[in-house]
Amino acid sequence: MFWKRKKHRSDDEIIPPSADQRKAFRYELENADGINMDLYGTTVRLMNLSAEGAAFPNTSYKIGDTDQAGLLLTKPWLRYTTLVKVTIEVVDVDEQNICHCIFKNCSEEDREAIHKYILERQKADIRKSRKNDPSH
Repeated sequence: MFWKRKKHRSDDEIIPPSADQRKAFRYELENADGINMDLYGTTVRLMNLSAEGAAFPNTSYKIGDTDQAGLLLTKPWLRYTTLVKVTIEVVDVDEQNICHCIFKNCSEEDREAIHKYILERQKADIRKSRKNDPSH
């Protein structure tokens, strides 16, 4: 059954601590297929994304810092992109120097755009895994 298959993690994969502040489902982004987030002229590559927040390699942030950010959600299956503007608040910087942040002042419309984006990415992943699995 597909929901009982174990996903093998590589040794160099960064696993967020279980005490992470976000309680929403996180979509783990592949490096080649990741999302960039613009933070006042600096671009960071997101490691995971949820409608409540994201994680990214730390550039200079400390816990409690806030910043304006723009997420460019590219949807090749629909041939358009959505720009989501949010305020981030850093809630944790772990021992691997990964920032865990929550989205503040995110409109319901933008939150729904993130939800839809994650759902479509999950569907694409399922289609891709079925295509690569000879038992289907």
